[in-house]
Amino acid sequence: STGRAALLSNNHVFAWNIDTMPYKGLYGESISQPGAADNFYFKDEVAKLEKWIDIKQIGNKIDAAYAIPTVDISEPNSCDLYTNKSEIPQLGMNVRKAGRTTGCVNGIVESTDSLFFIDYKLNVGDSDVILTALFDDIVVISGDVPVSQPGDSGSMWVTSNGDNAISLNFAGTPDGTSISCKATNIENL
Repeated sequence: STGRAALLSNNHVFAWNIDTMPYKGLYGESISQPGAADNFYFKDEVAKLEKWIDIKQIGNKIDAAYAIPTVDISEPNSCDLYTNKSEIPQLGMNVRKAGRTTGCVNGIVESTDSLFFIDYKLNVGDSDVILTALFDDIVVISGDVPVSQPGDSGSMWVTSNGDNAISLNFAGTPDGTSISCKATNIENL
């Protein structure tokens, strides 16, 4: 709406504004690439945190946040995957995404309105703090190979025939099935 470029990812990647968790991201906070999960120590800022939707214990539809770039982000996409407008996902739809861990993968939409409990875990000192959050209106995507692994959070699923954004990957099952939130819900919120 502002005409500025933005980076879209998950709240749990960019902001960590999750209900009772002891750490909260702040407006304007530095976003780095690669991130902390890749043993990165804040040398290469790429953006500043702009906005997020808080995650609560119940009533969640999305895990999303965006940041405003502080560097040129026009690098080529290794999967030749770009997004146009958003589209409502349909059962059986062929989709694809570029994930940090899984790389370029294809999938099929298995469900468009699932309910999931997602555990968010934060290591604090010698212990873990865990919050279980309930999400509804969730998209489930599977494939011939695992399509969601740790590190793939924030990957956008797009239609195979038109690159329209349908959902944002934010979790996965042990067998590698993607749990994602609808792109249209992100736009609406």
